Amino acid sequence: MNRYYGSNCSDPCPDSHCRHCHLETGACQGCQPGYEGHHCESCLDVNDTCLFECTPGHIGHECKTLCDTGTYGTNCNEICGHCLHSEDCFAVNGTCLTGCASGYFGHRCKTPCQNGTYGQSCNDTCGYCLNYYDCFHVNGTCVMGCEPGFKGSICKNGQWLFFKDINFISIA
Repeated sequence: MNRYYGSNCSDPCPDSHCRHCHLETGACQGCQPGYEGHHCESCLDVNDTCLFECTPGHIGHECKTLCDTGTYGTNCNEICGHCLHSEDCFAVNGTCLTGCASGYFGHRCKTPCQNGTYGQSCNDTCGYCLNYYDCFHVNGTCVMGCEPGFKGSICKNGQWLFFKDINFISIA
């Protein structure tokens, strides 16, 4: 089986399911078992089921259908993360092409903001939440309420007053 072509036989055959290709042009001259077509793009089937797995991001009888919105990967079995726009989840590997929705980060946008941050790209800092609890990672709301002297849903309105070197007194 010759899966390489070119002047030094160092270029892989351009069709991924090609068994061997022409030494000079790279044109497929025979498909791997279970595949057919000019570029070995169609898989043979039994009872309308592909004998082999489709490449990631594709499903269907001939593996030509892209994953449904919100899914990705081999057989489209993975669930996309919290992409800014759900339709922008790359069907092959789940990368969010336009970034994450508020409150999430990472290339697949599956990790919530952490360590006292929230919002778009986790760039906002939580306010003065009661007992130093972190705020809600999406919008910064202090779920348990505010520390004394602070108010509002994100507990950023107010101030601490330092008094007598050891005590904090809050004022509204």
